[in-house]
This record gives sequence, C-alpha cells and structure tokens, in this order.
Amino acid sequence: MKPLYLIRHARNKVRHWQIPLEDIEQAILDPDATRPSMRNRVNYWRRWRNAWLRVTIVEEPGRIVVITVTAKKKGPEAEQ
Repeated sequence: MKPLYLIRHARNKVRHWQIPLEDIEQAILDPDATRPSMRNRVNYWRRWRNAWLRVTIVEEPGRIVVITVTAKKKGPEAEQ
C-alpha cells in the first residue's frame, strides 16, 4: 500500500474521534463498501466500534491522500 498522507482536516477528525491510523489503513485495505465521491475521490466504509467509519481518499502517484475521516451512525446504504 502507498503511504498515507492526512490533510489537516483529516488529522483533526482523527484526533476528535480518537481513530487509530491502523483503523484507517484497514478501512482502505479491506472495506465493507466503497462508493465514488466527487472529483475522483472514493469513500471507503468499514464497521467501526458501534458505528461506521467513512474514509474519503484521493489516490496520487506516490501516496494516498486522506481527505476526511468520519464516524457515522448510518452506513453506506444511507448515502445513495
């Protein structure tokens, strides 16, 4: 897997929700669902604690840029 780079917004969310980086990597490597997002972004969904973890990324040639990380009560089926 390419190295992860979290933009400031994603780092703030990780601190707020106290999400280990391993959980973010696991959501990207082994998601429960994936959904396209805007501007070539992809949402990766994974069950996390008693909620859903949504990781929004954009892939660049040398790294994976994490745009945001969000804990949600409803899963990917709610966003269609």
